[in-house]
Parts: sequence; structure tokens; C-alpha cells
Amino acid sequence: MNSGLRRATVFVSLIVSLGSARLAFGDAGPSALPHGLADTWSIDPAHPELSLPSRERMAAEPLKAGYYVMEMSALADAAMKQHRYADAARFFDLLAELVPERAVAFARSCEAYEALGEGEAALRRCREALGKDGARVADSARYIGLLLARSGPLRDADQADVAATIEHLRRQGADAAIVSRLDCQMAVRLGDEARLAECSSALNRLVPNDPRTVTFAWALAEQQGDYGRASDLLARARDTGVEASLLSDMTRQTRALRFRWFELHARALALGVSCGLLALAVFVFLRRRSPSGAPQKGAATA
Repeated sequence: MNSGLRRATVFVSLIVSLGSARLAFGDAGPSALPHGLADTWSIDPAHPELSLPSRERMAAEPLKAGYYVMEMSALADAAMKQHRYADAARFFDLLAELVPERAVAFARSCEAYEALGEGEAALRRCREALGKDGARVADSARYIGLLLARSGPLRDADQADVAATIEHLRRQGADAAIVSRLDCQMAVRLGDEARLAECSSALNRLVPNDPRTVTFAWALAEQQGDYGRASDLLARARDTGVEASLLSDMTRQTRALRFRWFELHARALALGVSCGLLALAVFVFLRRRSPSGAPQKGAATA
């Protein structure tokens, strides 16, 4: 990389790392660009790809390149806030072309595609972000969530990818509560009771009052068929502020667990009664077969 392109890349990378033009311009937005810069490298929001500068042009005019990236970032942020996720994804994809060395544009593109419901595109962008400078723990968490959200049985390759990503975070010294939550997400997805018990116990030590800790503890009780504990944790979930949609699912599943619990105990009771009746019937049968008039032992010699 020549020195001009290197300087441009460093400057533009810094701008992209800021994440928004508002950090430089406040609320004024791109209209506050110094005179001559916005006009020279203007962006047509409807066709932003048409004004994308070449790497050589960015190297020749790094200051203008930086302001161009700031304007594109402002357009992308505005699109996200206005829920125009398709536009946001397009802007962030272009930013990723401009600064492929940094993770931030790839990560934001991942967010936009996820909001669009395009899981595979989001996965691709998140995966790319994790291999770039500036990748965050939040990017890893989003990537794992997207993998686990895939429909159908989790593929062996995906399981290995999730496990490797979690282990990487653990080795990098990421927050232990975050790592344990990701472990629990995977355990719930796989129905791995032992793993869920371990990570749930860790979360109970680290962040006992976090709503997600209560949710995973409830999931463990539900897997174990422990209606009493699941019911107690459901009440606690209400107190800790678990979101309404999740709380509704937990309530429905706890009711189903109660039904299974009563059914299981009813069957056990019925089995006990049946065994008792069978034992009584055998006893009566044997009593009836025994000779009622048989002399007692020793009576003949009396």
C-alpha cells in the first residue's frame, strides 16, 4: 500500500470508527461540511453507489474522502433510525467497500440485514466483521444469536462455530456474564441440560437479578420437568421485568408443564392403587385356596 493510500485509509478508518457524522458535526449533519467538500463528493441517496470514489481517489484526497465517509455514515444512521433498513444496509455495504480493514461497517450492515429479516445476509456480514480490526463482543453475540436462530436442527458446523466463538471470547477475557449467557443460549437451543445447569449456575453467581438469569434458570427447571421451581421462577420473572412476549411464552409453557406434572402424578397414583389392588386380590385368592378345615399341626397327637 503506497503512503498516500495508507494515510487515507488511516484517516477514513478513524472516521468510520466514530460510527456517525454527528460526532464531528453535532446535530448539523452533513450540511455542515466545510465549503467545497460536500459539493465535490456529493452523494445521491437514491443511487449512492454511483458516487463511490476509487481507492486511488481517496488516496489523493484523504480529507475529502474522510468527509465523504462521514456523510455516508450520517445517511446510514438516519436510515436505521427511520427503519429504512434496506437503504441502511446498502449504505453500510458501501462503507464496507470504502474501509474494508475495519469491522464497524460490516457489523452495522449485519444489524440492518437482521432487521430486514435476511438472516443469511446478516450472518455473512457479521462473520466478516469478526475477522476485522475493531470487532466487538457485541458483534460476536449477534453472530451467535443469528446462528442459533436458524430453523431446523443446528448443523454440526454451526455448533462448532458457536463453540469456537464462545471459547475465543473466553480466552480474550470478555465479561464472564456475557460468555455465560451465550453458553446458555446454545444450551437451550441444543436442549443440553448439563450445559444449561452449569451456565445458569454461573449467571446466578455473577448477575442473580438480571432478567436473563431468571429466564435461563426457568428454562432449566422446565427441561427438568420441575413444575414447582418453574412456577416460582415465573413469578420472579414478572418481578425482574422480563419482556412481555417472552413472559407470555414462559407462562404458557409453565401451564403445560403443570398439566404434565399432574398427569405424571395421577399416573403414579393410579399405578400405586392398581398395585395395591393387585396385591389384595392375590392375598384373597391365596386365602381362598388354602384348605379351611385342615387340622393344625400337632392336633392329631393331642
